[in-house]
Amino acid sequence: SYTSSSVESGIVVQGDTSYPAKGVLISGNHITSCKISLTVDRCADARVENNRVINPWGSGAGAGFGIASTDSTFVQIQNNFVNGEGTAEFGAGVSCIYTQDSTHVQILNNMMQDAATYLLYINEGNERVLVQENAFKVSATSTTRNIFGASDGDENLIIRNNEFPIK
Repeated sequence: SYTSSSVESGIVVQGDTSYPAKGVLISGNHITSCKISLTVDRCADARVENNRVINPWGSGAGAGFGIASTDSTFVQIQNNFVNGEGTAEFGAGVSCIYTQDSTHVQILNNMMQDAATYLLYINEGNERVLVQENAFKVSATSTTRNIFGASDGDENLIIRNNEFPIK
């Protein structure tokens, strides 16, 4: 499918604390200029793959995310292209991929490029996160301040075989 608009949210799958959404697949979408482009929240066994997200900032204020996993378990985020387009205007910031309070997360073989703050941000409360074989790219005009960030409270974080920019 194809989505192109400057709206608050693109695709959001949201379960309940007692009844998480299970068996979620978000694949093959093209999303442009949504503040929060692809989100799995309170989901179990979710796959976000083969999506193209351009400018997850849109035109609103506050944080923007390309792909986000919050309060979820067994999440695979793989083979996606997320370009924050180096947006200079930001409030809380823009991240290409963001995860918080999630367990058993695999972030595999994604291309993350030009976000306003972090290309990949692993916020607090995550357990067993694998970051492998991703490409982190920053163009010459990018406003990206950090390639990767992780907060206190994360457990069993594995980062291996990723490609980082060399300047």
